[in-house]
Amino acid sequence: MDVEMKATTKRRAEQRTDEVAEGSGSRPQRSRSWGPNLVVKVAPVPVPQNRDSSSTYNDSEPLSLEVEIAKVTREPRTIESLMTQVSALADHVARLIGMVEREVKRGDLLEKQLEEEKKRNSATGKEKSAVGEATFLDLYKAVRNNTQVEQKAIDRPRRTGDKTLTLYLKKSFDSTPVMESVLSAVGEVASTRLVVEQSIIELKGVDMGATAEEVADVVAKASGLPLTQEDVRMWARMDGSQVARIRISRRAAGAINGRKLTEIGLQRGLKLACNNIFGYKLPLQRS
Repeated sequence: MDVEMKATTKRRAEQRTDEVAEGSGSRPQRSRSWGPNLVVKVAPVPVPQNRDSSSTYNDSEPLSLEVEIAKVTREPRTIESLMTQVSALADHVARLIGMVEREVKRGDLLEKQLEEEKKRNSATGKEKSAVGEATFLDLYKAVRNNTQVEQKAIDRPRRTGDKTLTLYLKKSFDSTPVMESVLSAVGEVASTRLVVEQSIIELKGVDMGATAEEVADVVAKASGLPLTQEDVRMWARMDGSQVARIRISRRAAGAINGRKLTEIGLQRGLKLACNNIFGYKLPLQRS
């Protein structure tokens, strides 16, 4: 970019003329700094050939200067800082590669598991489809259409799930033979288990010297159910007496409720409010 600047003083023109006379036609370039981001370079001005080197410029003559504005860059970073950044970048890339490798391995493992599951399903397709397609209505029809099942023993059949059928039995029938006949009726379509409603009997005022085995024996004689010391939970009170809790069937709990068992110093037996506890399984079961 060419900029014409007019000399304002005669002194500046004379200094310029002296520099031209001493040189051989090429003048040294000078740089001036205008702030931290700009540099001004002053280019040499050619001297006319027909002019005497001893002559001076007039104040009215223009002084031609070539001004070049360039952006000054900051100092380059040191090698140590660059190496540190490169090392950090390499570590980050290595971590990313490790994450990608782990995800790939996980995907391969899931794909392998799916293939194995497909093979197992194809090998036992008939059995799987039969169990998967059976509903509570299919189970009910299988039980009702089987002549070996004692139909009078079934009090009320109820659906308790999409694939679950609960058969409430009458108290006058033995549950074990009924379960065996139901198991033969459903066959491989479903599994069968016998669930007994239970109640908790709390015995207060038990003698401080009584043991869980003694309490189990006394309660077993009174209820007619076989019990062990594992069925009894006991703890002591502040007055020295003990409290025992036993989980038994609802029918047996009704026989003990309010009854005094003097063999273990019992004051009274109390049937707690939670009388619909499910989960007790007889030894004859299939699941």
